[in-house]
Amino acid sequence: VLFTGILFGQTADEIVQKHIQAHGGLENWNAIHSIKITGRFTSFSEENPITEIKAIGGRFYSGFNLGKHPVKEGCDGETYWRDDPWFELGFPHLANDAEKNIIQQKAEFCTPFFNYTKRGFKVSYEGVEKAEGKDCYKLILTREDGKQETWFLDKETYLEVMSTSIWADFAGPVPQEVFYDDFRKVGNVVLPFYTERVFSIRNRMLEIENIELNADFDPAIFEIHKSPQMQELAFMVGDWNVVLETMGRSGQLQFADSTSAEIHFVKDQNLLEENISFLSYFPV
Repeated sequence: VLFTGILFGQTADEIVQKHIQAHGGLENWNAIHSIKITGRFTSFSEENPITEIKAIGGRFYSGFNLGKHPVKEGCDGETYWRDDPWFELGFPHLANDAEKNIIQQKAEFCTPFFNYTKRGFKVSYEGVEKAEGKDCYKLILTREDGKQETWFLDKETYLEVMSTSIWADFAGPVPQEVFYDDFRKVGNVVLPFYTERVFSIRNRMLEIENIELNADFDPAIFEIHKSPQMQELAFMVGDWNVVLETMGRSGQLQFADSTSAEIHFVKDQNLLEENISFLSYFPV
């Protein structure tokens, strides 16, 4: 550690502290419990509106278009899901590892360096390198799950210039480069209003129009969405009186003596489940 400090002049933690300070400071970021972002998102050479909502606890929701197809994705803090018409499933699905990884990256409030030690992340300082023509501090961040990201922070401003990590294309992992620009102050914090993402043969651009801090919203937006068919059947959820006939000892159907039913959505699935209870004086 001493050798690293002599060689590079600063430790990784010192650089991260200045990076967070450049974004507005730890105290101001700790006062934020949610962020709502609206703007324009370009994919397949088509520009469309985008909405992102981020909340403490890793909760995230985004609604945007990939070309002409509307896409939704999110996380309620535990369950990661995605609804992408390109997959032709017709309903939201649980995210695989590659999709979960991109949702985790999108859900970051500031950058992954915010409170990184509390979240079990590790950071190493790799010296000064050029990125986009600027002298940058090169940091490698390792998330709790072992996935790594390389970040280049402007040596003068300590704001991010570029990062590299693993992204996803059609639910498969691919390397990506991300470029950040147009930093603006929102309240007491600073955020990039322009992000360009390059992976595979894709080029994605996010141009933010408005950022609302500590926004109010329905927490249900983070939960896996129901398919249109399940939404039509939502009226069935609840307790029901039912009539149940069972086969008696005589071989004839007879009414059960006491019956009830409860219907609910199965957690994290587009599925309804019905539990029927009944009482009979003979074993069934």
